[in-house]
Amino acid sequence: MTKQAVKMAVETKATMESPESVPADSPAPFSQQEIADLAYEFWLDRGCPHGSPDEDWFRAERELRNRQLKTS
Repeated sequence: MTKQAVKMAVETKATMESPESVPADSPAPFSQQEIADLAYEFWLDRGCPHGSPDEDWFRAERELRNRQLKTS
């Protein structure tokens, strides 16, 4: 699965409200590309499993948000 395929697999989920999504008080939104790049790294680290690409997407959102909060 390519980085583009991971992004496409979760694009719809990324725009939906969910408990894992970025909260309204988040300092700044992240681009879909930033999230997709990190989600792809997480997916590779997990051994490129089939299914559940949203797991990596939401983890990437959380990680980027946490990084930003640490530098604020």
